[in-house]
Amino acid sequence: MLRVRWVIAILLLTTGPSQAGIGVTVKGGTLGIGVEGTLGMIPLLNLRGGLNLLNITRSISAGDIDYDGDLELKSAHFVADLHPIPFRGFRLSGGLLYNANGLTMTSESISDSIEVGDQTYQVSDVGNLVGQVDFNTTVPYVGIGWGNAAASRFVVAVDLGVMFQGSPEVTSRATGPISTDAAFQQELRQETQQLEDDIAWFKYYPVVSIGFGFKITP
Repeated sequence: MLRVRWVIAILLLTTGPSQAGIGVTVKGGTLGIGVEGTLGMIPLLNLRGGLNLLNITRSISAGDIDYDGDLELKSAHFVADLHPIPFRGFRLSGGLLYNANGLTMTSESISDSIEVGDQTYQVSDVGNLVGQVDFNTTVPYVGIGWGNAAASRFVVAVDLGVMFQGSPEVTSRATGPISTDAAFQQELRQETQQLEDDIAWFKYYPVVSIGFGFKITP
């Protein structure tokens, strides 16, 4: 009798029409504004894929230099969701992201001089410092979440996870007449290395999002 009850419980947990279907979710968070589709595969397992885009402009301070920063968020994700607690929406997620996120920084000329590395230069000689921050393009993702758009007519979807995008790679250049000077280039490499060290923690990118989804199949 006990075995029969266990069999019935397992069947109830792993079957049911609410596990199948196709859903769409619109979401926003640390990856930008996005849309994704959810496909119910087998009981307890879904596949999700989507796109995220957003541009953010703000001032950034790095070392002793102030920059105008232009953050471009652009990514695509493909993840699998395991729903260990059916009909509750909780999920364990893992997959890959195509990561085209990047940051462009242009120094602000707020005085007549600027410190690059260990040396001070005239802004008229240096011009602007332009930095580009890039990351690995194909990166793993793990996380947890709530909501199953493939199983519910309407759902609030939440994701909490981490994207392992690797150590940031920084390239820098100057626009002024001193830009090709060998001694200046050495100081600029030191400044670039310092910037990489300051943002090294960014290799673990937090993914937090909330959205609203719905099932589009009967």
